[in-house]
Amino acid sequence: MKRALYTKLHLGLQLLLAGLIPTDCLVNNKDGIEVVLNLKQLRDRLVEIASPSALPHSQVPSVSTTVASSTTTNPRSKLVCPQPLTWFVTERDERFCESDLDCSYPTEKCCDWFDKKHCLRGIDTTPHPGQCSTVINDGCLADHVSCEYDGQCGSIDEKCCFNFGCGYMECQNIRQHLACPSSSEISLTSAANCTADVNCTAEEKCCETDGGYKCVSGISTLPRPGFCPMPVSGRNTDCTDKQQCEYDSQCSSSHHKCCLDPDCGRHVCSDMNRDFACPVTNPTQFPTNSSSSCSDICGSFGILCCPIGVDPQDNLVKHCIPGVLHLPKPGQCPAPVEQSNVTCSPDSMDACFYDSECWSEHKCCENSCGFKDCVSPEDHRAVLLEKVVELMGGA
Repeated sequence: MKRALYTKLHLGLQLLLAGLIPTDCLVNNKDGIEVVLNLKQLRDRLVEIASPSALPHSQVPSVSTTVASSTTTNPRSKLVCPQPLTWFVTERDERFCESDLDCSYPTEKCCDWFDKKHCLRGIDTTPHPGQCSTVINDGCLADHVSCEYDGQCGSIDEKCCFNFGCGYMECQNIRQHLACPSSSEISLTSAANCTADVNCTAEEKCCETDGGYKCVSGISTLPRPGFCPMPVSGRNTDCTDKQQCEYDSQCSSSHHKCCLDPDCGRHVCSDMNRDFACPVTNPTQFPTNSSSSCSDICGSFGILCCPIGVDPQDNLVKHCIPGVLHLPKPGQCPAPVEQSNVTCSPDSMDACFYDSECWSEHKCCENSCGFKDCVSPEDHRAVLLEKVVELMGGA
């Protein structure tokens, strides 16, 4: 009986020293009245009566095992002290302390606050799930609130991330660049499994479906580098083969962006390098010993895969180089009309390559011989009017 009591007292001492028991606790006395028991005052007595030397060696609990297990479950093991945010001395209302053992709550640590020590709420250093974005954020704040650990952020969806555009650490919502797909794109095979985004993985969002809220892969709302081509009406009125979109990430090709097409009246995936072209050169005049570094698409805004020369075997060598910007002029090229008084010669050459090479409002269009020439464009408004009249039954 006495040995069992000694064993319990020894374990109690280990827990107290490990910080797993508050120094103050509520107990009932023999009269049933609730009183505050200060365990710190009992520490010396515990040391005295629960000393390992007072017990047979076989009855003494393993200190290494007890301390190891208590350390792994110590709620203060991943806490750090907050730091003053000002150089001016500010008073604290929290209790004074000498060590963590003097703090009543497992979320508190005994921290230096200027020239004194206080029991302050510790900062949890456990990282939140998910990854920080490497995108440069717009908008820098002079009075931003900095952070060092994810535990300083207010939500499990937030992480302490580096703002590459501003050069400081801040709490960022890791799902702020994710959106729910349309209900038609969400599989209905799985059952409802969430009530909020925190129930899902870092790459998922809790989205509403006909069968309840479900964790689904979110759509990135981050724009791809580059710019949409200049919107010009009358270029192409056929929208059936254009992929409709809301965000750049919904475009299957890496060099496409989600842009407004004035002819289609909606956002479609458009080639961001549509208005760029390779420099006009004769590659055969530039022999080189290098090999091609690209075959088709470079994937960067304004950068094209262009021939820069020929190798010793007379094969074209292509590299990703800056393209030449040629903005299209308004209007549509007229349909090529064969003219009886025009003879197509195999020696004929293109008179132009781009609209910018033509004078005034003329456009560079293909003629009946298959070569390009500067011609007056059709009025795209008249073309649209004709189509409207045709749809109305020729009225």
